Parts: sequence; C-alpha cells; structure tokens
Amino acid sequence: KGWNIKTDINLEFMYDKVMEHELSTVAQFASTSDVNGNIYVTGFTTFPAQWPFVTKLDSCGNKQWCKVLIYEDEFNYGSGIDIIMNGDQEVVILATLIDDEQPADQINMLHLIGLSIEGEVIWKKPYASRNDYSWIRQPQGYTIKEVNEDYYISGFCYWPYPDDTTHWFLRPLFIGIDS
Repeated sequence: KGWNIKTDINLEFMYDKVMEHELSTVAQFASTSDVNGNIYVTGFTTFPAQWPFVTKLDSCGNKQWCKVLIYEDEFNYGSGIDIIMNGDQEVVILATLIDDEQPADQINMLHLIGLSIEGEVIWKKPYASRNDYSWIRQPQGYTIKEVNEDYYISGFCYWPYPDDTTHWFLRPLFIGIDS
C-alpha cells in the first residue's frame, strides 16, 4: 500500500490517503507537485503484473487519473523510480524496465518516460544503453533532476576493471541529458 499524508506549513495534519488496489501490491517510490498543488506519484503496481504507475491527485488528495505503463511487447516488468515535473509542464518518470528473456546485462534498462499533465504518454527513451556504452552492465537510476532544461540522472552500474575487463565492479553512474 502507498500512504500519502498532507500537512500545512506548520506540520498540522490535513489528511491522509491510502493508495491501494484490492488485487495488487502498490509500492510508491517518489512524488512531485505542480504549481496548482496537484501531486504526481510513481512506483509500481502488481496488477496485472509489475509495471510502473503514475497517479495524479488534486490538492485535496482526490485521484484525478491513474496510468499503468505497460510495455509487454518489449519488456516483462518494470518500476517507476523517480518523478519530476519539468519546465514544459510534462511529468517525467525515471523507470527501470526489465526483459527476463535477455541475460542479466540487458541492452536497455533505464528509461525516461514523458507524460502530459492529462496522463498521456508523449515520449519514452532509454539511457545508458549497451548499444551506446558496450562496457556498461545493469545500469540503475535513483534520482532525476532538471537544471536549466537539462536532465541529470544519478545511480549506479557495473563497469569492468581498467586492467582486467573480465572482472566487473559497482560504480557510480551519472548521466547528463540535454533538452
């Protein structure tokens, strides 16, 4: 279950809302808000399988819409990890999408997904792809920030030792993306 609690500026309790689905597990990982006080939440749900979701709540905590981001034609499951509202008033989700059919060192795991404030998917793009960085393995993003219309993702990945490319070790991962 996910649990949203709202307080005023003095931390006085205003309301709490439990986000749940009777047929599913719901895990919330991140939220953001827009200038109107709407709240956008991401994480994953296990209904019908584990996929990222995005929910928009109004300033009173009432659900406006909920979207489960299913990409069954390319992946087996995924999770929404972080969320921001960018300068163009798009909701941007940092997601991990997994394909069990591929080996553990998948080609495209880390994605940004852009949605309109009405919940329609506008774009989806992979980053830290093995197509572009052949040495990278299992990239994971944890946070996304927007600074001057550019995006910055931080996380970790596996990368080989410089003098022994048969051994891999955990390294910090930082990705800069222009607008």
